Amino acid sequence: MYFAEDNLIAIRAMYRCFVLDDEKYAADIMVSFIQKVPSLTVVESSGNVFSAIDKIIQGEVDLLFLDIQMPDLSGIDVLKIIGSRCKVILTTAYPDYALEGFEYDVVDYLMKPIAFDRFLRAVEKAQRQDIPVQPDKQEEAFLMLKGDRKHKYHKVFLEDIYYIESLRNYVKFVTAKGNVISYQNLAMLSESLPSPLFFRIHRSFIISTKHLSIVEGNRANIAGTFIPIGESYKKMFFDYLERGIINR
Repeated sequence: MYFAEDNLIAIRAMYRCFVLDDEKYAADIMVSFIQKVPSLTVVESSGNVFSAIDKIIQGEVDLLFLDIQMPDLSGIDVLKIIGSRCKVILTTAYPDYALEGFEYDVVDYLMKPIAFDRFLRAVEKAQRQDIPVQPDKQEEAFLMLKGDRKHKYHKVFLEDIYYIESLRNYVKFVTAKGNVISYQNLAMLSESLPSPLFFRIHRSFIISTKHLSIVEGNRANIAGTFIPIGESYKKMFFDYLERGIINR
């Protein structure tokens, strides 16, 4: 089982997409992005929230690209109505709604103007959620990481990862079986690793919530090592802890 991002092997699912945005220019850009991806198809693109809700309830939509600020109903109102009937990626120019959106289990939150590579990462995150992983088979999920030489790869099981630390152009995977240095970008990894199994709590650290034992002040203890919790990541991390999301 693999997860996709640069040197990771992609797994893709077919999705029927609805673009709900009252700004035609923004909607047209999103449609052009969708049309570039063979595993995606456009069901409809409009600012008509009622058409979107109807198609979602009828089971005609797999993935909704949802703008937040619209004249009839807000994107948050739409989330309340449709529940978990389809996957949702929020698209907006306003960052203030990010946390509220994640409370409704949205897949991702895209800030306008949206770059195509960022769009792809959000879609891959949505598709990755459909990969079946049985609780007793979690150890079978793994990454193949580029090593320090050409054609050299390290196989690292997700189950074994304690935390990941940024080392400028490289990252260090600290695992139960030793450390692995790989040419990676921490921000890209944060987007590609399955959530909430992995959580970025600092600009230099991603932790495995499976191995989280204690949170004390501004530190999280992972397998006996205290990792700092960055100020800009603190609120969302503690919100996740308080809602028990890491225990799902």
